Amino acid sequence: MGKPYLENNYLFTGVTHTSDVIIVGVCEKSFGIDCESKSRVIKNPERIINRFFTDNEKRFILSSKDKQQAFLEIWVKKEAYLKYTGDGISDLCNCDVTEIYGFTKIQNDKSLIIYIYEDNSNG
Repeated sequence: MGKPYLENNYLFTGVTHTSDVIIVGVCEKSFGIDCESKSRVIKNPERIINRFFTDNEKRFILSSKDKQQAFLEIWVKKEAYLKYTGDGISDLCNCDVTEIYGFTKIQNDKSLIIYIYEDNSNG
């Protein structure tokens, strides 16, 4: 799959969008970013959960008061992580974001869920 990059440059880029928002990031370290509108309604979330979510992620959603919000939180984290790795959507079911550290939630006034993933294990 690969990740977006600037040729002949040591900067990393990331892009995400939802409804009427586009976010472009540039950083000296590799990262992944994703966003989603908090108001987005997913049709048949159970089908997506059963196909792409781990048992831990399923338990997180089922134990949450707001299952729609919990679903979106997990989904955005998964997308941010996979954008970081460059593995793409085909690897959604192979990462458990309840056990991966390095996520930063970005607070905003646009009613968006935004996560950035950076591997902070080396410093």
